[in-house]
Amino acid sequence: MKILALDPAARCGWAVGNAGSFPQIGVWQLRRKHQTSEDAARNLACYLRDLITIETPGLIAVEDFLNPEAQPSADSAIMSLRLHGAIDAIAGAYGIAVRRTAAAQVRKHFCGQATAVPARKRGQAALSAKQKAENRLKTKQMVFYRAVALGYFERGAPFDADKGDVAAVFDHAAATFARATPPRLVMFGEGVQQ
Repeated sequence: MKILALDPAARCGWAVGNAGSFPQIGVWQLRRKHQTSEDAARNLACYLRDLITIETPGLIAVEDFLNPEAQPSADSAIMSLRLHGAIDAIAGAYGIAVRRTAAAQVRKHFCGQATAVPARKRGQAALSAKQKAENRLKTKQMVFYRAVALGYFERGAPFDADKGDVAAVFDHAAATFARATPPRLVMFGEGVQQ
């Protein structure tokens, strides 16, 4: 089964390939600073249309959106919902199934844990904005370096959170929805076996 994996955001990671193999991975810049979320949704629809006519996936796997109440701003929530709407519209027009999975579930499958930082205990002080940003970066790095260990990227590849996230979405979709065996088995905590 050919899978198209997406991590929709202003800088949208995408991966396309057959389940059980290493996909082609890239990033689309959906909007510039002066553009709106409407522009981003339209750009995503055009990118998807063009890619689907060439690759014809049997499934689109998407990192699910956060509940709008959990989004950092109304603009973020609107952007997320518009991008997911564009995905559904294009997938519907081409008759392609869409499967969504929560980011934490994808990371748990891919890395063995949902975050790189242990959960806070009850009664601990709330994290500052700086601490939250640091924890988010550590988690993104955990995902990217797991993708490197599995062979999605060459050793020494520059860190790219969007590419790492979409590699995880692809891997999760291949294992969960297509029931494919991974192209290379690497246990948690080990490096790439050559």
